[in-house]
Amino acid sequence: MVPFDSSYDFVINMLFQDIPGIIHGKTSDRGCSGSAFDPLGQSRGPAPPLEAKNEDSPEEKIRQLEKKVNELVEESCVANSCGDLKLALEKAKDAGRKERVLVRQREQITSPENINLDLTYSVLFNLASQYSANEMYAEALNTYQVIVKNKMFSNAGRLKVNMGNIYLKQRNYSKAIKFYRMALDQIPSVHKEMR
Repeated sequence: MVPFDSSYDFVINMLFQDIPGIIHGKTSDRGCSGSAFDPLGQSRGPAPPLEAKNEDSPEEKIRQLEKKVNELVEESCVANSCGDLKLALEKAKDAGRKERVLVRQREQITSPENINLDLTYSVLFNLASQYSANEMYAEALNTYQVIVKNKMFSNAGRLKVNMGNIYLKQRNYSKAIKFYRMALDQIPSVHKEMR
């Protein structure tokens, strides 16, 4: 075999090498004999098996904990919809505890940018909602305040409506109006008709 200057020439030569034999009704031992097509001669055998998932790896533990937090938030919402407000609150608190552990573990392993803000938001929002449903208004307001003050949550200012609703339930009308106005200020000027 003649060496070639480029791999393109080599591939072309390998592809067309059997054409004379095919035209005359003959095939080489390479063509139809059942051997694998390997134009570059780099056959290495079968691929190695995939690595088994390490159940004890820090990343896997984080994934499992994140899954558990999501399940707890879901269970909390289901319990609330079934009218079991105390169970809903307990599940929400448990989700909050586990989510804080999750954040600490993530910070140790990866950079803080990799924290799942959507999960944190949903845990806090659910917790505040469950506090409110259980008429634990001070705790609900504190939890909403944590969300609203965190600049990482982009539309959290709209939750001031929820805070206004709590003040309304407490018959603190001046604070309710204040929070409703603050929520209105969060609406972009593009949507003036809403204001």
